[in-house]
Amino acid sequence: MFKLRYNIAVGAQILLNMVNSVLLIKVFGVSGQTDAYFMMQALFSTVYLVQCMPVEQFLYFYNDAKVHGRDSAERFYNYALFVATVTGLVSVAAMATFEHIAVGAFAARLDPARMATLTGFIAAYKWVLLVMPLIYVISALLTAEMKIGYPYIFTAVPTACVIATQLYCYKTGLTDMVLLVQAGLAGMLANALLNLYFARRTVGYRLGFAYRHELGARFIKNSFSMRFGHNIHNLLFPVITNNFLVMFPVGFVSYYNYSQKIAGVLQSVITGPSCKILQSKIAAFWSTGNATAIRRDVRRYLEIFSLVFVASILCCYFVIPWVFEFIASGKVTPSGITYVQTMYLLLSVWNFLVFVENPFDVILIAGKNSRIFILVNSVFITAYFLLTMALWRIMGVYAMFAALIAGQCFNLCVYYLKAREALFSVSKKSIV
Repeated sequence: MFKLRYNIAVGAQILLNMVNSVLLIKVFGVSGQTDAYFMMQALFSTVYLVQCMPVEQFLYFYNDAKVHGRDSAERFYNYALFVATVTGLVSVAAMATFEHIAVGAFAARLDPARMATLTGFIAAYKWVLLVMPLIYVISALLTAEMKIGYPYIFTAVPTACVIATQLYCYKTGLTDMVLLVQAGLAGMLANALLNLYFARRTVGYRLGFAYRHELGARFIKNSFSMRFGHNIHNLLFPVITNNFLVMFPVGFVSYYNYSQKIAGVLQSVITGPSCKILQSKIAAFWSTGNATAIRRDVRRYLEIFSLVFVASILCCYFVIPWVFEFIASGKVTPSGITYVQTMYLLLSVWNFLVFVENPFDVILIAGKNSRIFILVNSVFITAYFLLTMALWRIMGVYAMFAALIAGQCFNLCVYYLKAREALFSVSKKSIV
């Protein structure tokens, strides 16, 4: 479960993310431009989830293909690359055609100044859609082959490009964040090329496009249904969140995203590549019907990381005000720092629930049970929207966090019970 070389790789990535966040606060602070920058990132993260729909289940079907031999696995990998390439081309064309519709749905109440800035960022960054599905497939291949360090290293490349650009802005006094957008795009293109090269070098598969595979139809069908179940949550969550945040004064989108970055970095520090290792093991054990090994690894994962996670959340909470006062240089107000600190704590509670739930999600994904995700996430997103709207006059911006935590508690209970049933079913089949 713990591999030192993987943790060193993720540690370097986390350090870069921390430096990037510090520079972002120091150079750009909180403004309408930072709000637009964060909304652009959220929008493309959401589009990425749509792009993953045809290839979502690569890891699990790839393990099934490996059971039939190396040639089947290689052809399946190349088939997935073909699907990912077509998805990228269609995505760029769709974004160019429906850009204003996407922006309007994502931030309907945004003021004209921030809307113009956001539109400019999207125009510069949309080409990243060409390579995001390819990166997903190749990273999943490397994870399946337990070469987990490579995806972590390559994921850090775009961040490194943005950091270099921020240092340039700091030195020259430039404050146009479109430079960061362009740097991020260049880094993602480099990320894709590095993934392709090292997958070829380490796994040894010949690179080419396979237009069909015996698992292809089931792979795409199950990927769409599984990702559809997740996307009910993952697509609508940022839409609801961003439209809610823009109801508040300029800066609240940035407060939320700064707190989210801190909480996300902490989660990466604690679980790191161990989560990917667990995912890879569950996929392999499910293909061979070893439910006992799955139970053992899930229990070990939760026992090792739960207490460390909670302790780290509390330590970070008390450090945030000091760190912001030290690096912000007056670009974030004291009340703004308080918002970031409180939002961070509430997001960390949610992240902890997600952390506990994650192994049970993976079990159900390995079992290719998409219907449960469609049902549960439909309930979650409905409850999140209704509770946020019902509570915002009482709790203000914190209404969304109360709704988020309540919905996640429901998800955790259902996924835990369904994962137990799935493992029991696998155990009975292995006995027979």
